[in-house]
Amino acid sequence: MCQNAEKKVYDLGVVVEASLKSLLGALNLLTTEAGTTVINAFDAILADLKIWQSGSTAQNIIQLLTDFQGLLSQLPIRSEYVVLLNIVLGGVEAIIGMLTGNSPAPAPEGVEVAPDTIDPDTQEAHAVTVAATTAAKINVLVPDFKPSVWHTPATQYNTAWNNAVDTGAFPPSLKV
Repeated sequence: MCQNAEKKVYDLGVVVEASLKSLLGALNLLTTEAGTTVINAFDAILADLKIWQSGSTAQNIIQLLTDFQGLLSQLPIRSEYVVLLNIVLGGVEAIIGMLTGNSPAPAPEGVEVAPDTIDPDTQEAHAVTVAATTAAKINVLVPDFKPSVWHTPATQYNTAWNNAVDTGAFPPSLKV
C-alpha cells in the first residue's frame, strides 16, 4: 500500500474536479442540468474520498466513480475536447486504481479471509498488479502519460491536463 494514500487520492480528486469544472465551463455545460448533475456526483465522491481510510474497502466509492464515468459519457462533448475528457477519465481510473490497490487484496476463490489477516506479500502483489492494470487503462485514454514515482498523482494529473491545454490550442483559461 502506498504511503499517505488517503491524502494522495483525495488531492487527485480535487484536481480532477477542478479540470472537470474547467472543461464543463468551456463547453457552456457547467450551469446546465447535466453539468450540475455531474458536479454534484463528483462532490459526493470527494466527500467519500475525504473520509476513506487506506486498508479499508472502497467498493462503494468505486461504484460511485463507475456511475460517474457513465454520467460523463452522456455529456455532449465536442470532438476537439475529447482529449481533455479522456484526461478526466484517466484521472478517474487513477483514483479507482489507488482505491483498489490500497484496499484489502481479494481472498483466493472460495476462501473466507478477514481483511486484517491478509499476509503482506499477498497485499503487495495485489497493489503491484492493480498499479500495472491501472497504468495500462490510463495509457489507453492518455497515450502520452508517463507515471512518475517522483511526483504526486495530483501533480502528474495537473501536468498532463495543462500540457494538453497548451498543445491543443485551447484557451489558457482552461489550465488548472
